[in-house]
Amino acid sequence: MNVMIAGGAITLSLVVAACGGSETVVNENRQSAEAPEVSGKAAQIHSGTGTVTAIDGNQVTIAHGAIESVGWPAMTMGFDPPARVPQGIQAGTQVNFSFRQDNGTYVLTSLQPR
Repeated sequence: MNVMIAGGAITLSLVVAACGGSETVVNENRQSAEAPEVSGKAAQIHSGTGTVTAIDGNQVTIAHGAIESVGWPAMTMGFDPPARVPQGIQAGTQVNFSFRQDNGTYVLTSLQPR
């Protein structure tokens, strides 16, 4: 009987210790998730050149060259459009563009035909 009580106490101690350890990890994750971005790249305006491949109401897709300021290779990706896509820009238009990072999305700040 004493062996069972001792075994139960040890098991309970291990469970409590394990819960305490994981609680610390959750708090650290919560802190980093809630912390505002302070990276210089977040507020920075980046520029590139490329070709518009598609325009969908909430996305402008651009096949662009490398953008060194963010360490990107050449790729095709979607950007949130500016308030208004300039007239004459459509799929196939070669463009100069600028963008910024805003809460994990990339928002065009300018979009001009080349």
